[in-house]
Amino acid sequence: MDEYAAVMERWAKNPDEMDYWVPASSTSDAIDAVAKWEFKSETDDSGVDSTPVTVERFCLLQLTVANPMGEPHKCEASVVLRLAQPFLDAGKQVCYMALVCGGEEAKWDTHRSAEQKMYVRDIYQMPPITKSVDIQQIKLHYYASHTHLNPFGIVPAGPGVDFTRPHDRNRFKNAALPRFLQIPEWGASNKFRLWLNKPASKFRNFIERSSSAAFPAETNRYHLYISYACPWASRCLSALYLKRLDGIIGLSVVHPLMQRTRPDNKKDTHTGWTFVDPATTPLSGPTGFGSYSSKDCTPDTVNNVRFIRDLYERCTPEKTAYSVPLLWDKKKNTIVSNDSADIVRMFNSAFNDLVPSKLDLYPEELRSEIDEVNDWIYNDVGHGVYKRGFAGTQELYDAAVANVFAGLDRAERILSENRYLVGDRFTEADLKFFPTLVRFDEVYAVHFKANKKLIEQYPNLSNYVRDIYQLPRMAETVNMQHIKIHYYGSHTHLNPFGIIPTGPKIDFTRSHDRDRFTNAILPAFE
Repeated sequence: MDEYAAVMERWAKNPDEMDYWVPASSTSDAIDAVAKWEFKSETDDSGVDSTPVTVERFCLLQLTVANPMGEPHKCEASVVLRLAQPFLDAGKQVCYMALVCGGEEAKWDTHRSAEQKMYVRDIYQMPPITKSVDIQQIKLHYYASHTHLNPFGIVPAGPGVDFTRPHDRNRFKNAALPRFLQIPEWGASNKFRLWLNKPASKFRNFIERSSSAAFPAETNRYHLYISYACPWASRCLSALYLKRLDGIIGLSVVHPLMQRTRPDNKKDTHTGWTFVDPATTPLSGPTGFGSYSSKDCTPDTVNNVRFIRDLYERCTPEKTAYSVPLLWDKKKNTIVSNDSADIVRMFNSAFNDLVPSKLDLYPEELRSEIDEVNDWIYNDVGHGVYKRGFAGTQELYDAAVANVFAGLDRAERILSENRYLVGDRFTEADLKFFPTLVRFDEVYAVHFKANKKLIEQYPNLSNYVRDIYQLPRMAETVNMQHIKIHYYGSHTHLNPFGIIPTGPKIDFTRSHDRDRFTNAILPAFE
């Protein structure tokens, strides 16, 4: 005899014991039965209060009850109405459903009121409700079943909200507490497809101070192509601005939404960075969904090409990633470098004779330590978050997520004792870490399922990222509209309809506490 049949038999033999069960062969029969019932709640001192349960309330309550029998039609046919009248308030029940089943821990902690958090823990800790909530089953259903939204069925590791924490709702002494019945224990039935391998940069030429160098430092000779969306391109833009080189090196900004680069060739399905005039009509996504603004984009005023791919194909017949950043030599009409780390170091030192600067992002005495920090931040966090986001199996995701948060925890420990990552002075290690942190809560937490913990929940990392953001001109390197358009609009295998979340809208201009490190060496920008 299955569990459903056992419950029905038990109800037939002991109708008084089961007076909160609704036996019915269909949802409509159950609604008809419930509409005739009265549910009683015991109060502290005034006896019994009775109020009819409406069909509307029954339907709303039904939404809040997890399925104890594993099959929707059985759940509908015998809904356990667990709570007495004070807890049948429709608004509260819907609130409970949303908070338990829909929230990420970070959004919960950051955006829910203290009353809401206490309230949902109070409800959750009622024994029948505790039994009705199986977060693992809820997550498995949504993430594994909705393949049009989550094609690879990756189940996020977080957020791990603890609803068993104490609450303060007992302070309402006059509240009518619910009467519960004992309910049966319900049993819970409890290849690699895609992995991100970032290709090595093909172009690794280096600009030098010497006039006899193959690529000498000269005014107005070089042009930088970037996307505000790309964290590797953003670090180059940061170096350009901090070293005040934007007066002698040109800049072009691609549209954040990747497009078919050979739209007339049906066999060529490559999508990549494109140039548009900001006055043009907003672009649609690669699959035709969405309408995305061209604000803050620029056309290619140097080579007048339509795609970044066109620049690569002028320089090599080999297929490559057609990536940004890309540093272009206008005299030789070729690519100098597409390696972001090299470009940052070129900007740091190669142009010092042309634009004197006291800022040294890669001081000689700290280079080995900077290199070490760069390596683990790149592998564990910067590149690691992409490994997680593009993981094609649960196993790959689980492995990547552990590394990412181990890296963030490591950085949090360092920044609890120092204002910056290396030598307690601002270096390229901080400049390279910043683009990942500034994208994390707005994009990676949702799009890449990095919801175990937000940067906003790390006391030192959250203050640190605001400290860096508030350095001169760093805010200009962060275009959150471009960032969100790119990730949510371009990665159609992860987000087929190109829906862009409205939040969380982190305010990086808020005050920070990093001034407490009085021995830190502050960067000099003049």
